[in-house]
Amino acid sequence: MMISLIRTGRLEQVPSAHPIHGHGRSLMLAVAAKQDLLEGKIDVARDRLGEAYQAALGTKDMPIVAMVGLAVADLALSTARATDAAEMVGAAARLRGADDPTQLDVKRLAAALRTALGDEAYEATYGRGRALDRDAAIARLDPATLS
Repeated sequence: MMISLIRTGRLEQVPSAHPIHGHGRSLMLAVAAKQDLLEGKIDVARDRLGEAYQAALGTKDMPIVAMVGLAVADLALSTARATDAAEMVGAAARLRGADDPTQLDVKRLAAALRTALGDEAYEATYGRGRALDRDAAIARLDPATLS
């Protein structure tokens, strides 16, 4: 349903004052971007994540920014930037306010990144992201840093 809203252009019809506008828009765009990554549409995903990131920032809701950030980490992993992805997963945890090894995206990304980097390098890189201050963690999740 969310992806069909994006692909049919109906999401743009949601009034900016509607509660779904910021939160829903950022999450819908992030989900659509992850689908684009699965389909190999890297540039489309990058564009959607840029929009999702801006919408998430507008909410001022750090867990929403963190969820979009995990999708940005997916983009990093999809473009062979595993170190960036691991640091982004840590930055997302910082903004979420806690580690969440049971969250499905975190579990999937951590497993893939441990394979790509090795356990020790993953933990160190994740830790660097987790140790960022709030503003630096927000900036680290900007998909423009992957251009």
